[in-house]
Amino acid sequence: MLFQNPAFLYALPAMLIPVVIHLFSFRRYRKVLFSNVRMLQAIQIETKRQSKIRHWLVLAARMLAIGSLVLAFARPYFPDKQKPQQTGEKTVVSIFVDNSFSMANESERGILFEQARIKAIEMVAAWPPTTQFRILTNDFSYRGQQTMSQEQAKKYITTLELSAASHTLSQVLIRQQEANRIENRNLAFILSDFQKGFCDLNNITPDSGSNTVLVPFPPVLTGNVLIDSCHFASPALQTGKQLQLIVTLSNHSTEALDNLPVRLIINNQQKSTINVRIQPEETKEISIPFMLTEPGFYQAVVETDDHPITFDNRYFMAFSLSEEINVLHITQEPPEQWIKLLFTGDSTINLQQKQFTELDYSELPNQNLIIVDGLEQIPLGLNTALKEFVVQGGTLWINPPEKGQPHALNSLLASLDADILQPADTSLVYVDRINQQADLYRDVFESIPKNADLPYIKKYFPASPTVRKQAETLLWLQNGQPLLTKYRSGSGCIYLFQSPLSLNGGNFVSHNLIVPTLYNAAYQSIKPGIISHQVMKETVLRITGTPQEGSLRISKEDGTEERIPTVRSSAYITEVFTGLDITTAGFYRLTSAGIKIKPIAFNYPRAESSPLFLSAMDIQNAIELTGIPGMTVAVNPDLPATGIISVATETPDLWKFFIVVALIFLALEVFLLRLPDHLFYNRRQKTT
Repeated sequence: MLFQNPAFLYALPAMLIPVVIHLFSFRRYRKVLFSNVRMLQAIQIETKRQSKIRHWLVLAARMLAIGSLVLAFARPYFPDKQKPQQTGEKTVVSIFVDNSFSMANESERGILFEQARIKAIEMVAAWPPTTQFRILTNDFSYRGQQTMSQEQAKKYITTLELSAASHTLSQVLIRQQEANRIENRNLAFILSDFQKGFCDLNNITPDSGSNTVLVPFPPVLTGNVLIDSCHFASPALQTGKQLQLIVTLSNHSTEALDNLPVRLIINNQQKSTINVRIQPEETKEISIPFMLTEPGFYQAVVETDDHPITFDNRYFMAFSLSEEINVLHITQEPPEQWIKLLFTGDSTINLQQKQFTELDYSELPNQNLIIVDGLEQIPLGLNTALKEFVVQGGTLWINPPEKGQPHALNSLLASLDADILQPADTSLVYVDRINQQADLYRDVFESIPKNADLPYIKKYFPASPTVRKQAETLLWLQNGQPLLTKYRSGSGCIYLFQSPLSLNGGNFVSHNLIVPTLYNAAYQSIKPGIISHQVMKETVLRITGTPQEGSLRISKEDGTEERIPTVRSSAYITEVFTGLDITTAGFYRLTSAGIKIKPIAFNYPRAESSPLFLSAMDIQNAIELTGIPGMTVAVNPDLPATGIISVATETPDLWKFFIVVALIFLALEVFLLRLPDHLFYNRRQKTT
C-alpha cells in the first residue's frame, strides 16, 4: 500500500490521545452513602472488572477511529501495474500549458497563466531526476516536440509567454500522441482554463485520451467587450467625401454598458469618438463617419476600453486612397468621342482609349475600370488577361457590338461565370425600373416620378435563361428583361450592359442616366481591398508587376522584424505570401528595394474572447457521456503536484473505505458507552 499524501501520516501519534485520557482518567467520582456495606467489597471487585473491559474496548474503538481518519487523509492506494508508475524509467511525461489569451483571466489566486506555469514546474519537480519531459503550448513549436531533462523542462516553462495561437483539446491530444508515439509508456497532463470552445470532447478519438489528466484552472467569471470586426459601408473610398466605417461590437457579459467609448485613430490622429450603449450578450453594429482629403496610405485603429481581457480592444486596418482613377476604354474601331466628353474636366479620372489590337496586356492590372465596348473578336490572350484582371479585384464593363453577334463576348462571359447573350432583339423598348438600393444608384435620386423620362433601347441582347449566381439587376426594360446586371467574380465585378453603347442601340449613350451610371462604376472601382489580416495565418498579398527577385520585404512599421516572404509571379501579378510567423497584431509594410508598396494590418483572432468556461464537474460529466477511456480530471488544481500526478499513475484510492471504517469505530464506541452495566455485572456474578 502506498499513499498520495504521506505527510498526513505524521498525525498517527494522535492515536495516543485516547490512551492518555484513559490513563489519567479525568472522570470525577462522588461519594455515595450506604446504610448496609456488607456486600460492598464484592461489588467493588465486580465493578472494577466491568469497567476495565469497557475501557479497553472504548479505547481500542477510539484509537482505530482516529487512525482510520488519518489514513483517509493520507489517501492510501494499491499500485496498478497496468498504469505507468512514477519511477521515471522509460516514461515520458507530456505537459501542455495553455498559453492562449484567455489564460490572461484572473482567479482569486492571480493570473491563470502564472498559476499554470507554477503548477507545471511543481509537477516536473515531483518526478525522479531521470524522467524525460515534453512541454507543449499552443504555439506547437519544434521545441515542444523534443524531450527535456527535469532542469531543462523547468527552465523552459519559465520562458513561456501568452500567445495569439489557440487550438482545440482534440488537436492538443493528437499533437501529444504524435510526439509520444515512439515511447511505450507516457503520461499527458493538460493545464488550461478549459474555455468552452477549447473543449471539443466529441472530436477526441478513444486512443488519444489514454493516460491523460485534465487540470482545470477556473477563472473568476467576468464579462468582456470586444471589437469583433470592421468594414467600410461602401466599397468605393474617395477623397473629399464622407466615409462610413462599420464597427461590430460584442458584449459578453450580464450587464449593460453605458457610454462605452469607441475611438477612431487614423495615422496617429484621433478622428472621432462615439459613446455606445450596449446590452448584455448583444452584438451591435455602429457607424463612425469620417473624411479624408488627401490620397495615399492610411493606417487606422478602432479601440475601446475594457478589462481584464485587452487583446481584443483594438482593431487595426490599413488601406490606401488613389489620386487618380484609371479607366481603359477598349474598342473594335477607333473610339467615339462620347466617353471622352463624359470624363473631360475631371482630373481624378485618367482615361485611356485604345483599340484591342494595340493593347499592352501588362498595363491591364494597373487599371481600375476597363470598358470592353462592342468587341466583335477577343484574342485568347486578351480573354485570359481580362479574366485575371477581374479575379484579382478589377471592375469590367462589357457591352455587345453594334454589328454582328456577341460570340466572342460569350466566351469571355462564360469564363467569368456570367450569363451569355442570345441573338439581338430590335424592338423598341423603354427602361422601366432602376434599382435604387444598389450601390451604383444609391443616393443618386431623391425620388423617381412615374412619368420620368427614361432612355429607350432599339437593340438589345436577351440573356440566356440560366440560374445566375451572385448577380444583381440594376436596370430593367418594360418587357421584364434586364438591361444592366452586375456579377461578382473572384475579388472583382462585371457590369453587363445588354445593348450597344451607340445611337444605333438607343439613346442611353446621350441620356442623362449614363452620367451617374458610368461615373459611379468608375468611382466604385476603387476598393480598399482587404483592410486587415489575421496573425499566424497564411495571407496572400497581390501586387501588380514583377519586382526584382529578392527585393521584397515585410517588416513592422518601425522597420523591425524584417522577413523575406515567399513570392509567386505570373504574367502581370505577383503574389506575396506572408507566412505563419507574424504573431503580433499591429501595422506592417511591404517594401521593394526599400520603397514602400503598401501598408498591411494584422489582428488577433477573436476565438479567445468568449468568457465561457467549463467547470471540473462539467468536464467530468462530458467525459462520462462521451465515454473517453483513460481520461480523468483533477478536480482540485490546488492539490500538491504529487496528488495530481497520482490521478494518472495510480488506481482509485481507498480514502472512502477508511472514512466508513472510522464511522464504524465511532458508532462502536457509542454503543459500548450506552451498553447497560448490569450485562457485565450479571455475567461476572454468575461466574463468581
